[in-house]
Amino acid sequence: MAKYLGWLIGFVVLIWAIGIVYSIPIYIFSYMKIEGKYGWLKCGIYSASTTVFIIILFEYIFRVAWPEGALIRILNL
Repeated sequence: MAKYLGWLIGFVVLIWAIGIVYSIPIYIFSYMKIEGKYGWLKCGIYSASTTVFIIILFEYIFRVAWPEGALIRILNL
């Protein structure tokens, strides 16, 4: 239970720091690689395809504007 709560808290911190658009592929890739012990290719394909699907669905179809992360704003990236 604590392990999964740690993953969730880590995801929330990642969203706060760099924004949701960049956090989704990092989270999916790392979770699949560490917890699921999948191969590099499968992790990359699933994280990339999920991210593309979410971006197309929310940014282009639903027109949801997600805020940037705190570190992105601070560093002016």
